[in-house]
Amino acid sequence: MKFLIVISLLLCSCGASVEQMVDKVLHGKITGIEDPRTGCNTHPELVPYIRDFEEEYGRGIGDIPICVGDRLYPANMEEPLNTVGVCLKWTSPIRIYKAIIVRTSWFNDNKHDRYAMRQLIEHELGHCALNRVHNSKVDANGKQVSIMFPISFSGQHYRDNHQYYLDELFNRL
Repeated sequence: MKFLIVISLLLCSCGASVEQMVDKVLHGKITGIEDPRTGCNTHPELVPYIRDFEEEYGRGIGDIPICVGDRLYPANMEEPLNTVGVCLKWTSPIRIYKAIIVRTSWFNDNKHDRYAMRQLIEHELGHCALNRVHNSKVDANGKQVSIMFPISFSGQHYRDNHQYYLDELFNRL
């Protein structure tokens, strides 16, 4: 029912033929209306981390831009100040949109720390590409057992245990 309402609203407001509008809705050819990610383009310095993830994943991440911004959440949502990255998902009648936003101040402070960047990008892609949720478990020594731990951990610890965290992320343990 919602689908038919959306099509009829689009037909009333655009003046296109029924066939053209149905084709646009069904084949995702309407742009700038339902895609809330306008202006969110993947930051060039993040591309190597995306490629590393895709190589481990064995396929591409699809249409998930990873941008850097001052605001992580839409204006109508409360924004926790200690959050440095977020995977956002929106739905429309025809598809799900995903985007990852990295806080500008964190990005600027950490862009030269390769493992801090990898940890954040791999964590957020764990949410967006793999549909993983947070895992707050720690081992007997108090160390995080998952890259999906809700709080980032030291770049040194991540570097020393990187392969373990990748294997855990991709369920290879």
